[in-house]
Amino acid sequence: MTLAADGNLRTTTGGVHTRPTGHSAALAAAVDLVTEHLGAAPALRSAGWTREDATHLIGHLGRHTIPGSRGRDFSRAFVTKKDGSKAPRAYRVDSAGLAACQYAMLTHKQRAAVIVMDVDTPGRPGESLDALATVTRRSLEQLAARGAGPAWIGVNPSSGKSQAIWLIDPVYRADGHSSSNWKLLEQTMRELEIALRGDVHFSHGWSRWPLYTGPDALAYRWHAQHWRIDRLGMLIQEVRAMPGRTKPAPSTKLAKTQFSSGWERIAAARGICLRCVTVRRWPAALGADLRRGSGSRESRGQTAPASGGHTVLAYRPACSVPVADACDPV
Repeated sequence: MTLAADGNLRTTTGGVHTRPTGHSAALAAAVDLVTEHLGAAPALRSAGWTREDATHLIGHLGRHTIPGSRGRDFSRAFVTKKDGSKAPRAYRVDSAGLAACQYAMLTHKQRAAVIVMDVDTPGRPGESLDALATVTRRSLEQLAARGAGPAWIGVNPSSGKSQAIWLIDPVYRADGHSSSNWKLLEQTMRELEIALRGDVHFSHGWSRWPLYTGPDALAYRWHAQHWRIDRLGMLIQEVRAMPGRTKPAPSTKLAKTQFSSGWERIAAARGICLRCVTVRRWPAALGADLRRGSGSRESRGQTAPASGGHTVLAYRPACSVPVADACDPV
């Protein structure tokens, strides 16, 4: 069964699995609600995907066109530009051309809105998530129970290997540079590779396209799990807290603060500036209090000793932010 553009199910030969909208989607939502109130671990779904799932995925990617490839011969997926350079052939997200592609570039070298993990552990032939290797399914269930499971899971019907996609708060970097959030993204991918025994040689370039609706009987079968968008800081914590994970040795270097978004970094910078302003005002306020006290040396006509005794020292914080500019909008 395939999902046509009008949202109705069409029967094709060897098509992908989809699930109908309407009462089935309402039933899935009801199951989630009951599961949440009972405190039970959410099970992995093997129910294909709906038009709403597809719309949410495309909307989160935030792109009008996506590079695609119909097969594994990626050399055919590039076109030659007027200046002689090559670029991947891009398709509109709502086009039949992209729906006929089994592979796509879901990330850009300067922007990433998803994490794609290639799990090379073979399972058994099949189209549902029951075909996954036991160790893979157990790890995915543990992540789902911690609220950190992938949004999409694809199964190779001939081998039981899989790919998983997480929707994340988008991260950016300038061309030719890195950023703290991009480094956090790379750390999270390494943690997921360890947790799922993922393919460390996976290029994170071309990956399987979940919304393929062509006739290939060997195409991955994709199953949508949820619409949640994960923050990298929370995701990496949940992955590291999985049962059976070996905690890394503590670093001897001072760990840098990681921020899950740009707004969180801005808020932290403003907080530091406000604390610097407060600390800079301490010496003046403290000196005024001492001058008003009857027991101060100034009231007795004495001077503070150069060394020894209980001398109040003026504190100069190591903050280079001018007081007048400390609270300016960033």
